[in-house]
Amino acid sequence: MTNRRVYRASNDCCDASFSDSGAQVLTWQPSGTEPVLWLSERSLPWASTPARGGIPICAPWFGVATASLAAPGSEAQNHGFLRNATWELIERSDSHAVLEFVYKPSTNAEMAKFPHRFTSKLEVTFGEELHLVLSMKNTDDEAFYVDEALHSYFNVSDVREIFIHGLEGANELDTVRDTQGIHEGPLTFTTGRVDSIFDTSNGAIIEDPGFKRRIIIEKEHSASTIVWNPAESKAADMHHEDWKHFVCVEVGNVRRNALLLRPGQSHWMSLTIKVEELA
Repeated sequence: MTNRRVYRASNDCCDASFSDSGAQVLTWQPSGTEPVLWLSERSLPWASTPARGGIPICAPWFGVATASLAAPGSEAQNHGFLRNATWELIERSDSHAVLEFVYKPSTNAEMAKFPHRFTSKLEVTFGEELHLVLSMKNTDDEAFYVDEALHSYFNVSDVREIFIHGLEGANELDTVRDTQGIHEGPLTFTTGRVDSIFDTSNGAIIEDPGFKRRIIIEKEHSASTIVWNPAESKAADMHHEDWKHFVCVEVGNVRRNALLLRPGQSHWMSLTIKVEELA
């Protein structure tokens, strides 16, 4: 991956930025609010490694490669390669951006990584709300599975004091404890690391008393929601106490909700983020 190019999207409603590296939205701050997306201070604009924070794209597989129906090579890195690829910037304005990535494997290394042709497109609208549409099209001659996730890092006052609503009643795969069951009540972060996949087409709400706001997460054509925070025990590679100030609430289609794309078939999913003051 070459050094990332960073673009600013600033208008009367918000200030935001994104990169052609991984088609990653890096920041979004509606006027008069704290930043909504968390971005590590170590994510320098000119760096050649993926930025930690913002909204990385995880595809064509999610998580550990061997757990994905996409069946990438056993040496494949976690979360796929779209987050490391350089995308083409198709359109850009102060409130809109469109980026595209075309994958046509031709070398032995590319075929071993993922042997199927596809195109991906990300459309982003920056305003009082942040709206993303991720689409994928099978341009191959064979059907194949893909995982996809928009791995959003949300800026919070203190993760130990927040609540996540909207996941009640969903089947939860808790990868920390290796258990499954129906999730009950608001999700909290008072007992350590959280890394769970929820089977749900519903959105979620982050209630943050410290910032006196709620972050509303809406989605379409997404059957999975993933929630992650490493807690102190798994934050050794992070800056001191970074883990306290973000939570990942990701929308996607992963694991048993992976997509089977037939030749010529397309799929899209969307993410909309809103912010409201707590009464």
